Amino acid sequence: KPIIIDINSLGGSAIDGFCVYEILKRYDKSPIITFNSGCTMSAALLIFMAGDKRLGLNYCEFLFHGAKDHSDFYGADPKGLEIASKQLKVMNNEMAQLMADVTKKEKRYWSGKVKGDFTFKKKEALDLGVVTEE
Repeated sequence: KPIIIDINSLGGSAIDGFCVYEILKRYDKSPIITFNSGCTMSAALLIFMAGDKRLGLNYCEFLFHGAKDHSDFYGADPKGLEIASKQLKVMNNEMAQLMADVTKKEKRYWSGKVKGDFTFKKKEALDLGVVTEE
């Protein structure tokens, strides 16, 4: 039986989004259907991308951007901030690669989008390959 995941979320931790994505892709052989029923933003987009079929309502919205502040994990001292900065670069690279692996756009395209908030609606999501079918 397929796993159906209805997503309507502003997102959260990119680390958590990657974890859920990987668990879905690695440990369950059931077909995965993800559905954007409103908004799928930030880390929620990573989870959405785990779908073998990715669907959305006509007026749904998506947001892709780079990982944000990691100083909570590494501390706000200079060494902690240096480590956090390196980890953010790694995570942004991984996000761009994940999107390139499962969409119609290359990594270079998605790497350019991690620098800000890239929002798009269903029609553009179809063109990009984020949504896989009408």
